[in-house]
Amino acid sequence: MEITKLADFGIIGIVLSYFIWKDMKTFDTFKVSMREIVNELKALNSRIEKLEDNYKE
Repeated sequence: MEITKLADFGIIGIVLSYFIWKDMKTFDTFKVSMREIVNELKALNSRIEKLEDNYKE
């Protein structure tokens, strides 16, 4: 069921649509934040590997 179809159920449908939409936006924000953290950890891991390689030489 699409979120816009919930509006057909009146006030309760509109309120429910709002909370579902809000949860979707919160999840999108969380997903973007986690992606940024993973990218930073990958970059940090690369730097650590380079330092370890330089130390071995």
